Formats: sequence, structure tokens, C-alpha cells
Amino acid sequence: MAERNVITAAGLGIIAAAQAGIIPRVKFTSVRAGSGAHAASEDLSALTGLAAEKARFAVSDVTALGSDTVQIGALLSNAGVSAGFRITEVGVYAEDASGQEALYAIFTKGAAEADFLPANAAGNESSIYYRCNVAVSNAAQVTAADDHSAYAHVTA
Repeated sequence: MAERNVITAAGLGIIAAAQAGIIPRVKFTSVRAGSGAHAASEDLSALTGLAAEKARFAVSDVTALGSDTVQIGALLSNAGVSAGFRITEVGVYAEDASGQEALYAIFTKGAAEADFLPANAAGNESSIYYRCNVAVSNAAQVTAADDHSAYAHVTA
């Protein structure tokens, strides 16, 4: 499977809501990892969630890379992971106009290229720091959810 990175229909709706002033800014809420497989012909923009979500993580940081792109950072830890898995899909979630979390963007890889997150057995802690570049309408209108499980900050 080839690597694919797609803004979903919900993500485009969030961008449109921010541009129209319906929401004050794009608020990234979480990053989720899964082991789902997606066919090359699958329309990833229509997805509303990961195919096989395994874990959820707080957004650690959001960095503007220009006027219309930000980099989302998240520490993917194996805390609470009872069975290791290949991270073949990563979803970036943001708050929509109704205040609900929605799949903003999805990043996929084939199992052969995907990172492996091992089980946390006998205190064997492991983590992977992920950075995902995503398009936004205005990088100045972006924030990260305030989650006490990770330090979140925004840098320009």
C-alpha cells in the first residue's frame, strides 16, 4: 500500500467554518493510531474515523510552517497498549462547528513501511513522536486542545 495523506470532508468543513467565522479557529483535539488497511481505490476523504483504531493521544504541539500549513506533533506511547501493532493509519482530529471531534485528516502507510508500537508488558515503555503536516486556511487561526496528559503549545 502506498503512503497517502488526505484531508477529509469533515476537515474541509472545519476549514470552511473557520474561514466563514462560524468557529473562531481550528482546534486540533487528538491524534489516533490504528492498524486498519485501506485499498488504493478507497476514498479516504469520506472517512469519519479510522478503520481499526487502537490508541488515542493528545496533541503535543502545533507549529505553523507557513500561512496555510501546520505541523501537528503527538507523542504516541504504549501506555495501556496490551497488544503491539503496526501503525498503518494515523488520524488527526479537530473540533467541528458543533463542538464534536471529527476526523480532520488521515495518514496511511502499508504494513511493511509502518512503525510498530509494542505492547507495554512488564513496564516496557516505548513511544514514538509523530509529526503530521496538514493544510489549514490560516495558520494563525489554529490551536491545540488543552489536555493535561500532554504539554500542548503553539509556535509560529
